[in-house]
Amino acid sequence: MRRRIRSGPSLAWVPYATAITILAANRSALAEPIHLELPEAGRYEFDLTVTTIASTVTTGTGAITGTAIDLDTGEPIVGARVSVPDAGVDALTSEKGTFRLEGLPTGEHGIVLEHIAYGERQASVQIPPEATAVVRLRIPARAIELAPLEVVVEATHTHLLETRGFYERREVGEAVSRARFFTEEDIQRRSPRLISHMIADIPGARLDCSRNAGLRSRNCVLRFAGGPGCASTNVYLNGIRVIRSDNQQGATPIDQLVQPSEVAAVEVYPSAAGLPAEFGGSTGQCGAVVIWTK
Repeated sequence: MRRRIRSGPSLAWVPYATAITILAANRSALAEPIHLELPEAGRYEFDLTVTTIASTVTTGTGAITGTAIDLDTGEPIVGARVSVPDAGVDALTSEKGTFRLEGLPTGEHGIVLEHIAYGERQASVQIPPEATAVVRLRIPARAIELAPLEVVVEATHTHLLETRGFYERREVGEAVSRARFFTEEDIQRRSPRLISHMIADIPGARLDCSRNAGLRSRNCVLRFAGGPGCASTNVYLNGIRVIRSDNQQGATPIDQLVQPSEVAAVEVYPSAAGLPAEFGGSTGQCGAVVIWTK
C-alpha cells in the first residue's frame, strides 16, 4: 500500500511495513518524491526533512546529508556507518551524529545504518538530480543478542608450581630436551604404588631396589642410562636436594620420602642436557629428579 501524506516537516508513529512517499515543495519548485520503507519488525521513527538545495556535486549526481539521533534520549548517534551499498559510498557519523554521502547517481537507493547498539537499519531514499536529500533518522536503541561465550578449561595450575617455575620449565624442557614432567593428574591416571615406579616408566631409567626386612617398601636407587660413572641421580624435594648422586650413604630412599598421593608434580632430567641451573652443580651430570608435594 502507498499513501500520499500531507504533513509538516516530520512524520511519526506510522505503522510498520507501510510504504511512504514524501513530497517537499516551496512556492516555486516541487522536489522529486522520496520513498521510504520501514523495517520489517519493531517500533521505529524516521523524522525526515527533505529540501532541494543547490548542488555542489557533478551534474547528474546527487547527495544525501543527514543526522542520526537516538529516539529515546535525543542524543546523536556517534560512529555509526551509513552507506549506500549499490553505489559503494559510505561514511561514519560525526560527534554530532551528522553524515554526508556524495557522488550518488540520481534515482532510488537503499540507505543502510549500522551500529553495535542499534543493529542494522535500512530505508529507501530517492535522490533528485543535482540536489541533496536531507534526512534525519531517529532510531531507538535495542539490545544486541550475542552468541554465548564458550569457556573450555584446558588445565589448572597449582600455585606452588606456578611460583617455582614448574610450568615454564615444562614448556621449554619438553620441547628441547629429554626431560619428562608429570602432573598430579598424570600420577592419578598411572596410579603407581610407589613414586619410583612412575619415574621408572621413562625410557633409559633403571630402578635398583633392595629388600629390607624392617621396611614395608623397597629401598630403590634411580639410575639413568648415559650417565657415565653415576651410581645414582640427584633427588630434590620442593627445591631442596635430599639425595646426592655421589653420596648415597645415610640417604633416605626416594620411596620413603613421599607417597604418590602426596605428590603434586615430578620433573625428571635423565642427564645434564636441558638440566636447569638450579638443579645442576658439580653432580648435575647424573641428571636429577625433582619432586613437588601438595
